[in-house]
Amino acid sequence: MSTLTTEHENRLLGIVRRLPTECVSEVIDFAHLIALRERTTPGDAREHDDSGDTDHDVRWEALLAREDSQDLLESMADEALAEIEAGRTTTVVVTDGGELGPG
Repeated sequence: MSTLTTEHENRLLGIVRRLPTECVSEVIDFAHLIALRERTTPGDAREHDDSGDTDHDVRWEALLAREDSQDLLESMADEALAEIEAGRTTTVVVTDGGELGPG
């Protein structure tokens, strides 16, 4: 697995910065899904350093491994949309350092 170059990072950040705020979490979730897939592909000889994994990552991996994970994710998406529609969400911005934070 190759590492992300500065050019790739800049392209990705440029795309994320142009997205509506509510889509940024989808990008993050998708990136986590890709990372999970890369770590769990059967027969994959690529190495992965799990030293940065957190309890949060472990819980997500367990959730995604469940048979009913698609139903659970759809339910979570419905809840998130309801929160957005009810105005109970906050704006997220990308800081100069490339981190996400409250807007």
